[in-house]
Amino acid sequence: MPRKPKKEKKQITIIVGGVPRSVTMHPPSGREKSWHVYWKGLPTRRATKERDFDAAVQAVERMLSNGGQLPDSKFASMSDDEFVEIQRRHFKRTNAAPETLNGCLEAISAFQQITGVSPISLATADDCSRFQDEAVKLPKIWRVQYASDKQREKKLSDDTIKRLSVDTVLKWSTALQAAFERASVNAGKKCIRNVVAPEKLLTGNPWKDFNWIENNNPVDVRQFDPDELLSVLNYFEQNFSTVTVAPLLAQTFLWSYARRREISSLKWSELRLTADEVHFDIVGKWGVRKWFRIPSRLYEDLLRIKTEGDYVFGAYPQQLRQHYLDYGHKGHAGRVRTDFDPSNFGDWFYHRIADWSESLPNGSACVHVFRKTGLQGAVDGEAENEKIAEDACVNVRVMTTHYTKEKERQLRAKSNRMFERIATSLPTEVLIRYGYTPRVIDPLVAKLEQAYRQEDWAEVERLSGELRRRDQAG
Repeated sequence: MPRKPKKEKKQITIIVGGVPRSVTMHPPSGREKSWHVYWKGLPTRRATKERDFDAAVQAVERMLSNGGQLPDSKFASMSDDEFVEIQRRHFKRTNAAPETLNGCLEAISAFQQITGVSPISLATADDCSRFQDEAVKLPKIWRVQYASDKQREKKLSDDTIKRLSVDTVLKWSTALQAAFERASVNAGKKCIRNVVAPEKLLTGNPWKDFNWIENNNPVDVRQFDPDELLSVLNYFEQNFSTVTVAPLLAQTFLWSYARRREISSLKWSELRLTADEVHFDIVGKWGVRKWFRIPSRLYEDLLRIKTEGDYVFGAYPQQLRQHYLDYGHKGHAGRVRTDFDPSNFGDWFYHRIADWSESLPNGSACVHVFRKTGLQGAVDGEAENEKIAEDACVNVRVMTTHYTKEKERQLRAKSNRMFERIATSLPTEVLIRYGYTPRVIDPLVAKLEQAYRQEDWAEVERLSGELRRRDQAG
């Protein structure tokens, strides 16, 4: 009597969500009574609980759509959609900027494409370490689609193409570590609950269980020098003379040391006039409230472009349209929307800064360099970093935001101190072009004002006495 034909291991392709997935089917053998399956990303092969091959294939389809587990499994793992929903829920609660969530989702996508782990909740420390090691070897164009695998391999192996920077990989890794923490039951208040069943939450964070790659060649912090601060104003005045909102935005960026989204959407309702001081009261990233002060002459220039709307830079659409008409570009003018969109304005300004800085000796720059320059100016103007970090509403270690709520008097005092520090750090020519009128002040009075700002009352008393004795002697 002939033997039954032996069942062999099979390699099949299953389409899930329009994406082909290659899986290996292992037949029943020994104590295993059902077909088992394995695909790239699983820690080990898993049972389909089906003895018939066709039924096993159907079970695999259900597993791929359910995070690697059968839908009726008591220990079903968290799916990719559930993992992403946890991130969305977190950023919605914190009222974060959209680009912050986008950065997190970009890191998740990069991890899945590079490692092949799916669902991402099954990732181990080895997978995370492999992600970092493989990512730094990839060219910056690694996501580009090619006609064939051979062409792709040839392009990826081209040494003349720039690789992903260690900074980029570490940025992704930091975002992923935070994302896994939000899905971990042991993360305390950082864990986002009521999205998945409690048994689906992770019990650890693989990003804490291995040594990360190190950046042995950190990039210097890019800042604008005085010549560049003047050059950017000249660039807009020479190339976009009709778009007067552009140089005024550049000036506001420097004095505000704020982010692009915060200033491009600046509103007149946020204006706070106190005595002869001009402040704006804004709420930035992570809901941090702060005041920043601008020079009176810059305020007067902003009043000249004021429109009926609440946005400070609301004249942008009309000015840009007129710019195109002046140069005979009626098609471009017709594509400019009539209403003011802060995001569009911020993007336009971002690209103009990129164009202007493309050939600078110090290297290209982005809008965020204004913030770095303003904060550096505050550091140069005063050596007490902790006091500066507190006044700027940023963390001392990494200059990131903190969450304290201040009364308006305290916010105004902080704004004034930052304003004076930035003014102290800039040359007179730059100050004048950026709307500030330098004062001729007695050196002793300047020291007294600085001691007052620092709340050094012993020094205030000493300098006041010295100033009084000098006046009596004179």
